[in-house]
Amino acid sequence: MGSNGSSLVSGRAILARMEGEFTRLSQIYGNAILFYGTDGDKDWDHRSTRFLKPLYTDQVLKIKFTLADKTDTDSDYGMIAVNCEGKTEDGELVVVSKRNLYRIKKEPPRNQ
Repeated sequence: MGSNGSSLVSGRAILARMEGEFTRLSQIYGNAILFYGTDGDKDWDHRSTRFLKPLYTDQVLKIKFTLADKTDTDSDYGMIAVNCEGKTEDGELVVVSKRNLYRIKKEPPRNQ
């Protein structure tokens, strides 16, 4: 248990929250996007995610997303690879997830 009797947050819950926050980014929201899978990092034996420290329910997770790569797949869609890292409010690195792949429509919808 955490310092204040809080519970441990599961890895799946952390990843789900990161995914949800990614799709809410202003650069992503409203686009036709599909989570395609993970490619992993060649330096990590193609694993994609590492949990480095526990996260408890009384802690805040700050998430940073970085575009790692983008490629064309056809005339309408491309593929982007996104790296994520989650830190506590004190700056302690909790999770790193590399090369999460998304299929995304090239032209974002026009704002009306």
